[in-house]
Amino acid sequence: MKQKKSAYLITKPLQYINATNIPDDNNKDCFIVDYFKDSKIFYENISENSSYWDEIYYLRKRRNFYIFILKNKRKYKDIYMDSDQSFLAFIFSLIVLPIKIYTYEEGYGSYRELRDETKLIEKIKINIYKLLGSNNWLGGGTFTKGMFLYHPESFNNLVPKNKKKIYPFRKNFIDHANLLMKELGSLFDSKILDIIKNRDVILYLSSWEINVEVFSIIEQYPGYFTIIKPHPNIKNDIKLDNFDYILNSILPAELYIHQILIRCKNLIIVHENSSSLIYVGNIKCTEINLKVADHSFIIYNKIRELLSS
Repeated sequence: MKQKKSAYLITKPLQYINATNIPDDNNKDCFIVDYFKDSKIFYENISENSSYWDEIYYLRKRRNFYIFILKNKRKYKDIYMDSDQSFLAFIFSLIVLPIKIYTYEEGYGSYRELRDETKLIEKIKINIYKLLGSNNWLGGGTFTKGMFLYHPESFNNLVPKNKKKIYPFRKNFIDHANLLMKELGSLFDSKILDIIKNRDVILYLSSWEINVEVFSIIEQYPGYFTIIKPHPNIKNDIKLDNFDYILNSILPAELYIHQILIRCKNLIIVHENSSSLIYVGNIKCTEINLKVADHSFIIYNKIRELLSS
């Protein structure tokens, strides 16, 4: 009888790094969903350079992953997903039993409750999911067996109601990401490293949309070389009218920050609660968070404080 496989659902590049850091002795299939810019290029690069996977699939929608697994249910033993927080995910998790489902870290959103109880619509959703046995955080799904996190103690501090098992990754994020550069190296935009040598640099890590506040910040630092690292979910092309350089969004910003920092003269990072600043650790740069007036800023800062302690 053939050994049953594990299935990994990946909807953005950061998840790929974390998915390949999970201890798993099964044969593994990778499912890359077209939810980020240049996802097809990313898929083709992985298909050509990685020997980690048994099979690699490229899908247009998340629901295509659910349909594929249901049609091939007998092949799989474990499923690893970025999120279990939707009604469709609940139905899927129920139908695929006894396959085990796990979630894995996919950014700072993995360390907080997702829906705001102070908002009526959100509170209604929370109560509906509670009736289904699901909790209000990634990994809190009714049929989810556990979650893979880099900082379990911090998660338990921030989400004390969690009762699900937390599993460790093989390596810390940076060490594992550096190892992956062997297969991701051709996607790395190395030109920027020569351009910014000994220069003052502003690096803007965008959210799902370009925040116009960044332009007033740029005006305060004349002479700085300005770089934008677009969020991978921005699929439209960004014009160079407002920035000196546009980094390819196909790789996570974490893979660029340290390399830029050791080459430039001064670095200012402008962001909006970016997960990148969680993974790169304590670095010597000026940081400007455009979400400072947002309620999520309080949660984000608490996460940063706990993860750096």
